[in-house]
Amino acid sequence: MTRVLEVAGRAEGGLAGQVRSLVEGLPSQGFELAQAEVAGATVDAAFMLWRLIRRWRPAVLHLHGFRAGLVGRLAAALIPGPRPGVVYTVHGEPGPAAPPLARAGLAWAERALFPVADRVLAVSGSVRGYLVRLGLPPGGVEVLPGGVDAERFRPGAGGGALRQELGVLPGQVLVGSAGRLAPEKGMEDYIRAVADLAPRRPDARFLLAGDGPLRPRLVALAQGLGLAGRLHFLGRREDMPAVLSDLDLFLLPSRSEGLPQVLLEAMACGVPVVAAWAGGVAEALAPGTGVLVPPGTPGALSAAAGALLDDPDRRRRLGRLARAVVKHRFERRQWLGRMAAIYREVGRG
Repeated sequence: MTRVLEVAGRAEGGLAGQVRSLVEGLPSQGFELAQAEVAGATVDAAFMLWRLIRRWRPAVLHLHGFRAGLVGRLAAALIPGPRPGVVYTVHGEPGPAAPPLARAGLAWAERALFPVADRVLAVSGSVRGYLVRLGLPPGGVEVLPGGVDAERFRPGAGGGALRQELGVLPGQVLVGSAGRLAPEKGMEDYIRAVADLAPRRPDARFLLAGDGPLRPRLVALAQGLGLAGRLHFLGRREDMPAVLSDLDLFLLPSRSEGLPQVLLEAMACGVPVVAAWAGGVAEALAPGTGVLVPPGTPGALSAAAGALLDDPDRRRRLGRLARAVVKHRFERRQWLGRMAAIYREVGRG
């Protein structure tokens, strides 16, 4: 079997889901996979990974995200003699909080280490454009979006369990968002949109699934805006098909994105979406399959959500079209097949 070592920083959210899908989905295609976590972008981390590569001898090293890309390519470059084939997937751009010096250092590192990778993959055309602007050759970056298990993420997957858990009554609508509670995800915009929408829709309940460094601040904001009892903070959930499939409407307020996995998962569940058009969002949510608003505009998010809540027929139509898009363009089996082909092309050992 072909050995593949999947390397990521502390993987959360969509990145973690993609790594998990590879580890679970590719052994049946003749691959033996293992995972390694990179704790920091340091020389020590590179040598620790170098020792692991020398010991386990993978044929392919698949690096996910900027931190793993930096550390993993340094480690691969230090391998004497034949080294593993290197696949590097970039899942997004630096968030808005990244200082200019860090951005400049990242740009230099990406240009310097580009030759070490046999394949550089971007999860969206937007991310590819960012890498090209850094100075990477346009022909050296391939767009390969992630995939979603459309059988696991499907309409009715939860059977109404979440609505029962939250006490959502018949006739009420459930609106939600999900993601890491970090600045680039724009969850403050979501909470402000909910605060604007809630008084006009007494029949609506709201939720936010996910965890992260901004949770205490976001909880305080929600309480200060009078949303106690209307907005439920679910924390990190392992039953996301059940969470998403019980929604009547999904809102994505991100300010910086690659191609958010949770967007594709909500679409696969047949849930209509209102999303900020950050990054590669518009590449999945084509016209007619959802509603796009400018990033950083909670008023526009609220207005678009209110319009959809007033139009159940349009919600159902958008939900059906969104699921069809996922099954046609972002299905997990197709993505795993493309990844397997890439691993076979670059694998050494």
